[in-house]
Amino acid sequence: MCSDLRVVIFGYGLAGRSFHAPLIRATEGLALTGIVTGDAERTAKAHEDNPVVQVYSSAEEAFSHSDDFDLAIIAGANSSHVPYAMRAIDAGWHTVVDKPFAPNAAAAHEIFTAAASRGVTITAFHNRRWDSDFLTIDALMRTAPIGPVHRLESRLERLRPVPQHSWKGSNDPAELAGLLLDFGSHLVDQAIQLMGPVAFVDCWTRNVRSPDSPVDDLRITLFHTSGSVSEIVGSQASVFTEPRFTVLGLTGGIRTLGFDIQEPQLRANPDATAPNFGVEWADSAAYVIAIDANGIAQESREPLMSGAWNGFYPAIRDAIRHGSPLPVPPQDVVETLRVLDAAAASAVQGNRVRLQPPARHTRHAE
Repeated sequence: MCSDLRVVIFGYGLAGRSFHAPLIRATEGLALTGIVTGDAERTAKAHEDNPVVQVYSSAEEAFSHSDDFDLAIIAGANSSHVPYAMRAIDAGWHTVVDKPFAPNAAAAHEIFTAAASRGVTITAFHNRRWDSDFLTIDALMRTAPIGPVHRLESRLERLRPVPQHSWKGSNDPAELAGLLLDFGSHLVDQAIQLMGPVAFVDCWTRNVRSPDSPVDDLRITLFHTSGSVSEIVGSQASVFTEPRFTVLGLTGGIRTLGFDIQEPQLRANPDATAPNFGVEWADSAAYVIAIDANGIAQESREPLMSGAWNGFYPAIRDAIRHGSPLPVPPQDVVETLRVLDAAAASAVQGNRVRLQPPARHTRHAE
């Protein structure tokens, strides 16, 4: 039997500690053997959470032990994603990069080209493809009698009146902060998955909490080649956070409230093997209204599917060991960033931006 793949995590903030580390510990065939953090408090937490794991105080120290690891997880500040990914590739490590994978599509393409030349596997951690509400919406769009879908509305909103006192609250472009690359990475990725190729993008962005804060309020409209439209909203300055998803068809629609349970579960108890992991509250549901042949609205309540973040790293393991498909294909990563590039350009120029060719995920391959 093959020995475990040895994993090192760069960064031990929210993503490294509450997302990646528990999901890696829950995956047979992976062994968390290294953590990189220069923060004293996070170093203490890393030792407390993982008593037998080597904790490095700098990336340089970890990279100097290139023979000690097989898989690197880049989960630190956004500005570290590209340089650390390139160094991990150079070290011969397979790599997972948290979102945003890169600041733009060109940089992502460069990373994938380098990985291919080195013969290593690399992808992005688009974990919200396995949210309970997203999985449910994806299934219902294929089965619920709502007719041809013409509009998706998707939002990630919260109220955080004061910007964070870290790189996340900086408006320095080099820090790659702001909602376009943060919430936008998830929202755009999900919209392309659900609604298909994107031909045009229209976007506005604002920073409403402080003139010194990064973008904290935005709307993106995606015009799909099918003729359908996705309306995407992200905000750090909204007290109203629902509905999460609304899908409108010609004879009905679907709506979900609330937010996927996996993040709060892992924050409270970082055990992705718990029997209830990903299982939503009993009253969580997708609401479906469909107009029948007599013109009467039929309402139903569909239980949410269980979330499945804990399927991501088994798929990574199998891709490395057996050449199985990656959970997030490289093409999807680049195409999502092409849409985000167009959104950024639209926000600056104040006009609709055309994507030529349209941005297309692999599930919608012609």
